[in-house]
Amino acid sequence: RSELFLFPLVLLVLTVLLQNVQRRAILKGLVIFCLAMGMTLLPWTVRNYIHFKKIIPVSNAFYGVMFLVTTLDESEYDQKQHPSAFDKQPAVYATNYPMVVKTFEIFSNASDYNELIPYDKQAVAVGMANVKKNPVKYLLKRIKELPYLWLESGNNVLDFVDMRIRRPSWKMLIQHPQWEIIFWKGMGLLITSILPYGFALLGLWFYRHRIGDLIPLISLPLFITLIHIPFWIEVRYAVPTFPCVFVLT
Repeated sequence: RSELFLFPLVLLVLTVLLQNVQRRAILKGLVIFCLAMGMTLLPWTVRNYIHFKKIIPVSNAFYGVMFLVTTLDESEYDQKQHPSAFDKQPAVYATNYPMVVKTFEIFSNASDYNELIPYDKQAVAVGMANVKKNPVKYLLKRIKELPYLWLESGNNVLDFVDMRIRRPSWKMLIQHPQWEIIFWKGMGLLITSILPYGFALLGLWFYRHRIGDLIPLISLPLFITLIHIPFWIEVRYAVPTFPCVFVLT
C-alpha cells in the first residue's frame, strides 16, 4: 500500500532524534528495506507507466473516498445488502451515499485513474466538512474502530472453509447463539490475534532494556496504526507488520 512510502522517512527521523540507538545498523537495514521495497514495486510502477503514460509508483487516487466513508453516520449505510460487514462496521461498498456510489462506479469503469482525482478531492472536502460538525465525536469513533485493524476472528482463513462462519458478528452471535460458529470464530481470534500479540508484548517486556535496538520493529506497527486513523480500516492493512510481530513473538 502506498502509505508505506512514508515509513522509511519516519524511521530515518526517529533514528536521528532518538538516543541510545545503533544508528549504523538501523541505517544499513533501512537501505536494504528501501531496495527490497523498490524491487518489489518496480514491476507495478512499470505497468502503470505503460498503461497511463505517467510515473505512478502504486496509486494516485481513491484516498479521498477512504477518508469520506469514515465520516459518515451509520444511517447513511445500507447494511442489509452486506451482512458480512456486521463484524465491525458497514462495508464501504454498502453505502447509499451518492458521492461514494458515484466514485465506485467511476473506479469500476475508469480506463484512466485521472478521472478519479477530481472526485477524490471533492470527497476530501465533503469529509472535512463532516468532521468539522463534531470533531470530538469523529475522533472518538476512529479510536473505537482502531482495534479492527489488529483484531480479527480468522475471517480471511475461515472464508475459504465456510462463508457462514464470517457473516454473523459477535453481537449477533451473543443475541442468537450458534455454538459451532462461536467456537471457530473464537479459535480464529485466539490463534490470529490474542496469542501472537500477547507473546509479542511479552517479548517487548523481556527486552525492555534494549528498547533502542527494537525501534525498527516497534515503529512500523505504530506507523501503520497512526496512518490509518483518518482512513477506512480493514485487518489486511496490518499485514506488513506481521514480520515485526513474529520476531517479537
